[in-house]
Amino acid sequence: MFREGYAQLFRTLRRARTHANLLRFIAARFLYVDALNTLLVFMGIYVTEVIGFSNNQVGILLVISSGFAVVGSLSYGWLVDRIGPKKTLTIVLLQWMVVFIAAAATSSGTVFWVIGAMAGVALGGTWTSDRTFLTRLAPPEQMGEFFGLYQLAGRFAAVIGPLVWGVTTWAFSSDGLIDLGDLRFRIAILVLLVNVVLGFLVLMTVRPSQVEEA
Repeated sequence: MFREGYAQLFRTLRRARTHANLLRFIAARFLYVDALNTLLVFMGIYVTEVIGFSNNQVGILLVISSGFAVVGSLSYGWLVDRIGPKKTLTIVLLQWMVVFIAAAATSSGTVFWVIGAMAGVALGGTWTSDRTFLTRLAPPEQMGEFFGLYQLAGRFAAVIGPLVWGVTTWAFSSDGLIDLGDLRFRIAILVLLVNVVLGFLVLMTVRPSQVEEA
């Protein structure tokens, strides 16, 4: 079963070469999901170490973000129906850029409550728009295979993102190359922002499907 699973993966990748447009979308997703997942994983540490939140405040922040993710899913889902998934995903990634920049720049706990809500809305929008975009791009007879690649990109991103965060925070700590104190966490967020920007730029090269254009 293990061998057959990998054989199927390689067959899918070989066939995927004929769908360069779709592969660009998968690559874009890998880049921005890498940053988004890492931010979500380390947000608790960031607001504790840099903003000064207590454990209770971190819990409340996560609940607020989750609640606004539902709002984002509904709102951006409506927008997907109106302007299509690519344009909607473009707006979502721009919102993420604002979230990353604001999170790296602020020291205000009050501002971070707003950032948490914005991140929740953007997260819901990401779920709604990029899955829909894949269904518009993938051939119907290969939908399952390309959803497999879509998920695989997310799995790789879940490994690489925390690694990038860890290396960055270590490099600017007392045990690393230069000690910058809490500033190392802000630098790590800006490093993740680069991935969001790169994902956005790759997404711009993806052509909308004929269905979406219609």
